[in-house]
Amino acid sequence: MRPWGAEILSHDDGAALLERLNSIGCLCFNHNGNVVLGQVLRAWIDPQDRRGKARVRFDDDPEADKYFRKVLRGSLKGVSLRARVLTIENVKRGAVSINGRFQGPCEVVTQWEVMEISIVSVPADASVGVGRSDDMTPADVPDSTLRGDEEMSEDQKTEAQRQAAIAAERQRISEITELCRGFDVDPKEYIEKGDSVESVLKALLDAELKKRGAAPLPPAPDKKSADGGDDESVRQAAVVAERARISEITELCRAFDVDPKGYVEKGTDVESVRKAVLDAEMKKRAPIPASASTSVTVGEEAVDKFRLAGQDALLLRAGVDVSQAKRGGGYVVHEGAASLAHMTMRELMAEYLRLRGKSDALRMSTDDLIRAALTPDSQFVGMLDNTVGKAMLIGFQAAATTYQAWTGRDSLGDFKPVKRYRLSEAAALRDMTQHAEFPFDQMSDEGISIQLATKGIKFGIARQAIINDDLAYITKMPAAYTRAALRGLNRAVYAILNGNPALTIDSKALFHADHGNYVALGGGAAVGKATLGIARKAMRRQKNIRSDEYINVSPLFLLAPPEIETDTETFLVSIADPEADHAGVANVFRNKLQLISDPELSDAYAWFLAADPRQTDTISVSYLDGRDMPTLESQASWDILGMEWRMFWDYTVDVLDYRGLYMNAGH
Repeated sequence: MRPWGAEILSHDDGAALLERLNSIGCLCFNHNGNVVLGQVLRAWIDPQDRRGKARVRFDDDPEADKYFRKVLRGSLKGVSLRARVLTIENVKRGAVSINGRFQGPCEVVTQWEVMEISIVSVPADASVGVGRSDDMTPADVPDSTLRGDEEMSEDQKTEAQRQAAIAAERQRISEITELCRGFDVDPKEYIEKGDSVESVLKALLDAELKKRGAAPLPPAPDKKSADGGDDESVRQAAVVAERARISEITELCRAFDVDPKGYVEKGTDVESVRKAVLDAEMKKRAPIPASASTSVTVGEEAVDKFRLAGQDALLLRAGVDVSQAKRGGGYVVHEGAASLAHMTMRELMAEYLRLRGKSDALRMSTDDLIRAALTPDSQFVGMLDNTVGKAMLIGFQAAATTYQAWTGRDSLGDFKPVKRYRLSEAAALRDMTQHAEFPFDQMSDEGISIQLATKGIKFGIARQAIINDDLAYITKMPAAYTRAALRGLNRAVYAILNGNPALTIDSKALFHADHGNYVALGGGAAVGKATLGIARKAMRRQKNIRSDEYINVSPLFLLAPPEIETDTETFLVSIADPEADHAGVANVFRNKLQLISDPELSDAYAWFLAADPRQTDTISVSYLDGRDMPTLESQASWDILGMEWRMFWDYTVDVLDYRGLYMNAGH
């Protein structure tokens, strides 16, 4: 946890980079690089429970042996890692991470490199540690010799060795089965003969080399030949071993069209190179869908790239202008979107599951396919969420609302009633005699109580829409609901002008003769030099709360219904005064006011003036935490076979002051 929220290390495919740990990583104590306890034999991310796991071998020096005994006794159980953060996704409050699994505020580290792992006395996460999985015990260390034997009873030694042998055999069978599956070879014979993983790996590679017409790999050098002897014999043995390593790696890489330079220079052992080459070859042989028309290659980190490309592909196929789908502009359509734009929703689901390792996805029934793709933690759900979110943003930007131009904006932190105070202006300095006391002045105020309310709605995409490939449910529908939400807020703002409500500060109507901001029915007239002159004078003559000082407010916006929009605009852009007898009379109001016409203004003749909300309070729209657009949340639905979204918005519209508003009935 951080002061601003949670920091999360993503364990999705490709997020954790373990190559460094697997090649040169070591086991330390309390992250002290000077206290090395042993080596990392293998580290991996378990895709089922998204946990990092590793097999390590303790060294046999006295220092490492001391800590190894503490692990065996259970004195040290904690495990921790040190990682280098490469990329971060910042998830704001109320938002959901790209993979659809985490709620903001949080930071999701989407790519990180593990530098080392440590046995620690105080772990950051108490749920991880030595031998935490069901089939491991603290004795399950891949080393045939257990240290600390002299402190164990014979029965304890036997049981520890038995458990270690069982775990090692399980691991051998698992790794051989995985290797053979990649090359479509029956592992039964290797398992029954008791072959080691290394020998099976070499046999598989030799068979592949034979198919390619290359010579088999030379046998590994005898490690015992370097034991004992004088210094020169040790040196000679080391030279021979290094030459053999380089030769074997070079030949192996050449046969599989791989550059051996990096492996040679880093000192990577032959077994690690064999595994790397074998893994690369197995990826090439990964199963593909039966239909070539639905097979799309999106490169490394395939699922993540598929998600990014898929969300743009859905919008493109629905005819949505994706370039508008990002606030502030600058959005670039994902390079893989065009190659996915021809695919139906069902084909996209099947492709996603194929990339997740489900080779028979295309042969699944539609119902099973939907259930498998729309799980709560599925990245396909995240893709649909982002598609709906972009469609929602496009609807927000395309909404034909006008309240934003002339109303004020505020932010509230909760739903409790809040007082918004308007202080009176300070009194002027007063004359003083030589021995007079300073006169005391106290500012008065006017308070308006405001409180947030929540508006919301729910919609979804069901099984029938997926089968029918109806993209309107995830493109047009979110945009339509967003526009409807904005129109609702726009209607609430103009309802105040239409309804002329009583104010809480004096119980008089917003537009009232006593407020000096109203020309009533029967006395009003159309927009012109005379009527605007009277209105401007009235606004400049408005006084402060004490009524002892002019606030000199100036109109900036002219609000008019569509019925008089054209005539009003003609007047405001005319160089000469249209009401004058000859063209030599200038129009003093030319380009002085911003015309805003909105059909929500119900009276066909009445028009209004509004001041700049930064100069004086008028009508204010307040949002929860400043969120000026609706919030969208999703879930894989239990009630319907599909997805559901809910949209909600927290806001309130309030009149803060009448002095910056003016109304003319127009007739």
